[in-house]
Amino acid sequence: MCQEYCNLTIDPNKYKGTTRERFIAIISSVPPQDQAAIIRGIINKFPIGKGPTTRTTEMLTTLQRIVQRLESGTPTIRYCWRIALS
Repeated sequence: MCQEYCNLTIDPNKYKGTTRERFIAIISSVPPQDQAAIIRGIINKFPIGKGPTTRTTEMLTTLQRIVQRLESGTPTIRYCWRIALS
Protein backbone atom coordinates (compact mmCIF):
# COMPACT_ATOMS: atom_id res chain seq x y z
CA MET A 1 0.00 0.00 0.00
CA CYS A 2 0.95 3.59 -0.56
CA GLN A 3 0.15 4.66 2.99
CA GLU A 4 3.67 4.09 4.31
CA TYR A 5 5.21 6.75 2.05
CA CYS A 6 2.40 9.07 0.96
CA ASN A 7 -0.27 8.69 3.65
CA LEU A 8 -2.91 7.56 1.13
CA THR A 9 -4.87 4.34 1.15
CA ILE A 10 -4.19 3.10 -2.37
CA ASP A 11 -3.42 -0.54 -3.12
CA PRO A 12 -1.35 -0.69 -6.32
CA ASN A 13 -1.95 -4.44 -6.48
CA LYS A 14 -5.59 -3.76 -7.35
CA TYR A 15 -4.40 -2.38 -10.70
CA LYS A 16 -3.34 -4.52 -13.64
CA GLY A 17 -0.17 -4.12 -15.64
CA THR A 18 3.47 -3.40 -15.02
CA THR A 19 4.60 -1.18 -12.16
CA ARG A 20 4.84 1.71 -14.61
CA GLU A 21 1.34 1.06 -16.01
CA ARG A 22 -0.14 0.82 -12.51
CA PHE A 23 1.62 4.04 -11.48
CA ILE A 24 0.20 5.88 -14.49
CA ALA A 25 -3.28 4.51 -13.80
CA ILE A 26 -3.14 5.58 -10.15
CA ILE A 27 -1.59 9.02 -10.65
CA SER A 28 -4.05 9.76 -13.45
CA SER A 29 -7.05 8.84 -11.34
CA VAL A 30 -6.46 10.91 -8.21
CA PRO A 31 -6.83 14.66 -7.57
CA PRO A 32 -3.80 16.99 -7.68
CA GLN A 33 -3.34 17.01 -3.88
CA ASP A 34 -3.03 13.22 -3.89
CA GLN A 35 -0.72 13.31 -6.90
CA ALA A 36 1.54 15.65 -4.93
CA ALA A 37 1.46 13.28 -1.93
CA ILE A 38 2.39 10.33 -4.15
CA ILE A 39 5.33 12.22 -5.65
CA ARG A 40 6.51 13.30 -2.21
CA GLY A 41 6.30 9.65 -1.17
CA ILE A 42 8.50 8.68 -4.12
CA ILE A 43 11.02 11.37 -3.15
CA ASN A 44 11.08 10.00 0.41
CA LYS A 45 11.25 6.34 -0.63
CA PHE A 46 14.03 6.87 -3.18
CA PRO A 47 16.36 9.62 -1.95
CA ILE A 48 19.29 10.65 -4.12
CA GLY A 49 21.98 7.97 -4.00
CA LYS A 50 19.76 5.34 -2.35
CA GLY A 51 17.36 4.39 -5.09
CA PRO A 52 17.48 3.82 -8.81
CA THR A 53 20.44 5.34 -10.66
CA THR A 54 17.96 7.71 -12.29
CA ARG A 55 17.46 9.40 -8.90
CA THR A 56 19.59 12.45 -9.59
CA THR A 57 19.58 16.01 -8.30
CA GLU A 58 18.04 17.06 -11.61
CA MET A 59 15.21 14.53 -11.22
CA LEU A 60 14.64 15.62 -7.62
CA THR A 61 14.33 19.25 -8.76
CA THR A 62 11.88 18.24 -11.49
CA LEU A 63 9.75 16.25 -9.04
CA GLN A 64 9.76 19.11 -6.52
CA ARG A 65 8.57 21.52 -9.23
CA ILE A 66 5.76 19.15 -10.16
CA VAL A 67 4.72 18.95 -6.49
CA GLN A 68 4.72 22.75 -6.21
CA ARG A 69 2.59 23.05 -9.31
CA LEU A 70 0.11 20.44 -8.09
CA GLU A 71 -0.14 22.03 -4.64
CA SER A 72 -0.61 25.51 -6.10
CA GLY A 73 -3.81 24.43 -7.81
CA THR A 74 -2.43 25.04 -11.29
CA PRO A 75 -4.44 22.94 -13.72
CA THR A 76 -2.62 19.83 -14.88
CA ILE A 77 -2.72 17.95 -18.13
CA ARG A 78 -4.31 14.59 -17.41
CA TYR A 79 -1.90 12.55 -19.50
CA CYS A 80 1.31 14.50 -18.81
CA TRP A 81 2.53 11.57 -16.70
CA ARG A 82 2.79 9.40 -19.79
CA ILE A 83 5.06 12.00 -21.35
CA ALA A 84 7.13 12.50 -18.18
CA LEU A 85 7.62 8.76 -17.74
CA SER A 86 8.52 8.01 -21.36
